[in-house]
Amino acid sequence: MRYPAAPNNVGKRRVATMPDGVRKLYPELDGLSDEAVSNMLRKMYWPQFTDEDFSKQLFDKTRTWEPSFILADLYVKRGDLYLQVRRFHDAFADFSRVFAGFGDYGKSIDRWRPLGGRAGETIFVDAKTMAFAPDIAPALWLKTVGKESAYTVDAYEFNCSTRSINRTSTVDYDANGNVIRSSDAETGWQRTVPDSLGEQLLNGMCTSNH
Repeated sequence: MRYPAAPNNVGKRRVATMPDGVRKLYPELDGLSDEAVSNMLRKMYWPQFTDEDFSKQLFDKTRTWEPSFILADLYVKRGDLYLQVRRFHDAFADFSRVFAGFGDYGKSIDRWRPLGGRAGETIFVDAKTMAFAPDIAPALWLKTVGKESAYTVDAYEFNCSTRSINRTSTVDYDANGNVIRSSDAETGWQRTVPDSLGEQLLNGMCTSNH
């Protein structure tokens, strides 16, 4: 989604106007003024109000603005769906909104989100630590739970240009969560096997839908 460019003077926000929770929910709008964000939200969700009436409600310092947990649940459900269709950038954006913008309720959401399974195993991805910074390789943590509830947590990074994966860390746990063994020895960059979990992960990490 494209957003209107901010005026030259927008970089400096007016003090204590836009509720902090709104900014945490929509970090992609950080370049816009409070007024621009208010007008955009009104048009999307409350078009029956005028810009003036809506902004008065939103910027009213005598009121406490708290997003509904219903909205958090919707973001969680959409984030899980994005993971299933391997749109990891979008999933990370939605889960980041929930963790940052919904207070204690957001903190209670399980960070390990289901990614699928294979031959007696269930696979989860850590929605909090996926990394997409432009100057580093995309990275994530994966948890694989076996039949006896023992599990392994692995860290992977991805080279989108060469379509290869490097496992950078692995930790094995027993069913009680005790560490059995761990290693920070890297596997080195390896090409992905067609139609494998590795290829699915690489596609999810390297494909941006923006």
